[in-house]
Amino acid sequence: MVSKAPFIEDLLENRANYNLVEYKYHDAPALGLALAHQTNNFVLSFQGDQRFEADQLQLEMIQFCNEQIESSLVLVPNLSCAAQAQKRQQEILNLQGKVKSGADLVQQAVSRYPFIALCDSAKKQLMALNGSELYFSEIQRHLQILNDTMQSWEAGPFSPEGLTWSFESQPTMTNSDLKAMRTFRCPDGSQRICERHTKMMSANQRIHFLPLQEEGKVLIGYVGIHLKTSKD
Repeated sequence: MVSKAPFIEDLLENRANYNLVEYKYHDAPALGLALAHQTNNFVLSFQGDQRFEADQLQLEMIQFCNEQIESSLVLVPNLSCAAQAQKRQQEILNLQGKVKSGADLVQQAVSRYPFIALCDSAKKQLMALNGSELYFSEIQRHLQILNDTMQSWEAGPFSPEGLTWSFESQPTMTNSDLKAMRTFRCPDGSQRICERHTKMMSANQRIHFLPLQEEGKVLIGYVGIHLKTSKD
């Protein structure tokens, strides 16, 4: 049995560019929590250690990207008691393999992410995914966070938590060609700029988005490989 076991180190090595990412929890390496975050899954914990009884566990994610080392905080949902499992019942059911491809994701987007609006460009990019991509679950996690952030957004800056995101740099946005790459046709027919983007750095993937508070929607303009910037 031991010789055939899927050891956690092997599971992590199968993730795209995992060797460029390190996770720590309370300053200690956290392989199990790393795998949960990489696969958009839950952590199952025993009670008795207060560090593992919180509703969400906050990890430090250290990654090598663009020849720089970047550190950010990410959250992993934790199940350590029946109440936490009951609270996340619907989220648990959503992980039961119902979304098998990008086509499934687009088809179910309205019900899964009621506070998100997909541009035609984003729909086309998602439809091209077959679901076997190592970052497919991470795309779903980012969309869920953007959806939940809009749902609870009342005032102040739109600031998604649990993922890495940023605005484009000024040199990039003052270049007309690069700016055009970040301009997308919206469902209402208008053209809007989506310079904010979430980052799946280990896979070099980005989701470009624009929060529309009056409409109560997060516009998704682009899902795919890191777009060119002024540095390129």
